[in-house]
Amino acid sequence: MGSIQAAVDLLDDPALDAPARERLLAVVREEIGALAARIHEAVCASRVRLSEVDPAL
Repeated sequence: MGSIQAAVDLLDDPALDAPARERLLAVVREEIGALAARIHEAVCASRVRLSEVDPAL
């Protein structure tokens, strides 16, 4: 989350040139993908644990 916030803060800089902006956007996209994967893994793990407690889930 920290790297996403830092990149977003830098994107607000009007002096940022187009190539730097594109690099930062690539970082944000990469970090969002990694975060989404970790969230998905956590949700799946939670479902497995819940099904062990209550097989009806």
